[in-house]
Amino acid sequence: MNTKRLPMNTEEIERAKTLKASGLSIHQIALTLKRDDKTIKKCLATPEAIEQVKEIKKDLISKFENLADKLIDSIKPADIEKSSMLQRVTASGIAIDKSRLLSNQSTSNEAVIILQVPDTKEEYLRMKEARKKMLEGENDD
Repeated sequence: MNTKRLPMNTEEIERAKTLKASGLSIHQIALTLKRDDKTIKKCLATPEAIEQVKEIKKDLISKFENLADKLIDSIKPADIEKSSMLQRVTASGIAIDKSRLLSNQSTSNEAVIILQVPDTKEEYLRMKEARKKMLEGENDD
């Protein structure tokens, strides 16, 4: 018997909604439930399902925020002292990224470097002298 041709049962539909709310794509949900992409897409396209996915997502966000609050509140200074340097650096990086995400700021670490290459030795020496003067000016502050 080919189960892919049977209509989705209530349990599968609810699981599909939860998986969608968790951020999985239609294709990922189809693979997980061993169903065709079109079946999952049709199931989740109804206005009722769309609204339920939104509600499930809100509930998941709330649960994870509460869990994060409990975990953060449970950390004591002694716990931090016991952590390795790698754990501290990793945790601080994650905290900074999360803070930037919540503030709608970029979390990508990109730098733009403009390299000015002189064409002649004389131009190089002028650039070197200008840089030296600029650095001396910064040290005067």
